[in-house]
Amino acid sequence: MVGTQKSGKPGDERRSWRRRLAGPWGVVIGVATLIGTAVTIYAVLNGSDPLSREEVRLEELRPPALATNCRPYDPGDDPRYRELTTADLKCEPLGKGPETVKFHLFTNQSDLDEFMRLQRSELERSHAGCTSTGFAYASPWVDRDGGIRGELLCADYSDDSRLVWSYADRLVTASAASSPGAVTRLHSWWQRRVKFGGGAPRVTARRHLETVLPPSFRRCRQMSLLAPAALAGVACESGDGIAVAGAELFASRKLLSDYLNFQADRSGIDNEGCGHSPLSYTSYGLPPTYKPALGHLLCRPENGVEWFEWTALNPRVYAYASRNDSNFQKLFEQWSESLSLIKGLGGSRS
Repeated sequence: MVGTQKSGKPGDERRSWRRRLAGPWGVVIGVATLIGTAVTIYAVLNGSDPLSREEVRLEELRPPALATNCRPYDPGDDPRYRELTTADLKCEPLGKGPETVKFHLFTNQSDLDEFMRLQRSELERSHAGCTSTGFAYASPWVDRDGGIRGELLCADYSDDSRLVWSYADRLVTASAASSPGAVTRLHSWWQRRVKFGGGAPRVTARRHLETVLPPSFRRCRQMSLLAPAALAGVACESGDGIAVAGAELFASRKLLSDYLNFQADRSGIDNEGCGHSPLSYTSYGLPPTYKPALGHLLCRPENGVEWFEWTALNPRVYAYASRNDSNFQKLFEQWSESLSLIKGLGGSRS
């Protein structure tokens, strides 16, 4: 007969509980106790209530190199935001740039998308956009390896400057705010801390860009502010009346095409051909058919300055040049003869 019998020896029951705590359940209980203790200590030190389970998860998901000393906060009076987010933290930033950094956690992709849509709508209504950094309302952003991480929004309001970006794989969004007119410094902080993860553009990307530039791009230096979908950039001297020239290497041909399409849409430009109008957007290629297109050329005056922006699809290069004398025909000649000769286009053009 098989049965159980309690031992009358003192300490047997205590030893039994020690054996149970030494097993897998003991590890689970120990970890839970440590997390609970940490949350309690955090609450005491910060003078706030203990973090909820969702807030603890957001604390684990947020990049630690961006901010510290996070605490829960109300995302605003607008009930649309409170209904979408499941946890909200406000933190002290690390590094010179923003004055605050905030993080939001979502339970599903549709709620995150709606949150970003509301943000875009606010920016469009206020006509905000960080045009000084080459992008406006919204753009996909890539990390230093070229992987698309989420979407970046930029705003330069009268009372503050702000960047809002998403981490699509984590169901997390973040925002950084600073004083008005400081958007360039804010964007520079974002490039270092977020886009490049505290590092810099990969040397291989910068070297690849330098090898495909046309000969007229001389004495180039690394550019600190890039389009959100670019991997590396250079600012160059070109001479012969060219005031500004530069180029960026994009992560993919599609991101490159979408970027220049957005620039053209923002300017409200028709497809007339840059040889006929200083305000136009067209494809270019090898004669006589110009198909398939080697790239696209956008011509537009801005504040009395003639700007040319163009793409070279095969090497994934975006380039630009400008003249301050409003001499459109001279800039078009320079582009046709030398500026457009980016290596890797698939053939030489006459």
